[in-house]
Amino acid sequence: MKRSALRELIRSRRGVSSVEFAIVSIVFLPICFGILELGFMMWVQNSLQTTAEETARCVATGNSACTDAQQFAVTTAAQWIPSGLITTGDVTVNTGASCNSSPGTAVVVTISHNFWGDTIVPPPFQSLATSVSSCFATGP
Repeated sequence: MKRSALRELIRSRRGVSSVEFAIVSIVFLPICFGILELGFMMWVQNSLQTTAEETARCVATGNSACTDAQQFAVTTAAQWIPSGLITTGDVTVNTGASCNSSPGTAVVVTISHNFWGDTIVPPPFQSLATSVSSCFATGP
């Protein structure tokens, strides 16, 4: 009787899909989450680049909204990315700089951002950081 029960268990196909999914999901789910994370990182980088461009243009034109350029950049970035992702300490504004060896002066805005800080993700992924820069010419 035991022998026939063992043969029946071996021939049974119930639960095979669950076992196959468990095996495949070990590889499939991390790849899916990695793709989502890569998309988020690209979105943040593009948003920061747009923020740097708008901040450089605002400072170079002397707009009154840009008296505090770092805060302007943080507020502008918060329109596209979750607020709190960048701080005023992540924004550097350099007036009177040169832009790509072009003659004249320019305003250069650089925004640096570390995606995960030091505690959320284990090494080597802690160093996932981006730095964007934009310059806007102010005159000869």
